[in-house]
Amino acid sequence: MLKKLLLTAMVAMGALGMQAESMYLHITQKDGTVKVVDLDTIDRLVFNNGSMTALKGDQTVTEVEVAGVEKMGFYEDDDPAVGIKTVKTTDDAFALDRSGILTIGATTATVLRVYDLQGAEVVSVPGLKTGMKVDLSSLKGGIYVISMGSKTAKITVR
Repeated sequence: MLKKLLLTAMVAMGALGMQAESMYLHITQKDGTVKVVDLDTIDRLVFNNGSMTALKGDQTVTEVEVAGVEKMGFYEDDDPAVGIKTVKTTDDAFALDRSGILTIGATTATVLRVYDLQGAEVVSVPGLKTGMKVDLSSLKGGIYVISMGSKTAKITVR
């Protein structure tokens, strides 16, 4: 497990170092706590005696016991509780914020539908009105298509 974590961290840090946008290391521990480290604030990860330490020079940024790690990943988003990126149509037909709340803009559509990648309808909301809010935060991880009249958008839920 330690070798797998080390290899994953090394490969990801090397690949992510070439990107211009900030990237974040999310460490979810078995007790449910989450640590988020901005990769711009560290220059290496050190694995020693069952611990993983994120360092900047000689300064420890964070340290975790490897045995207590449930999962670890690299993301463009610094908020581990948020799984939906902000989506907005160019004509303001609807806007989806990071918390998963979709706000209906000016529309003549009467039904909002959300489909998974298999084409199955997973959400249907009839009776749309301007300003109406629809909570999509309960969607499971995956890619979805939001359809409202002639407007569509793709969202990714982590």
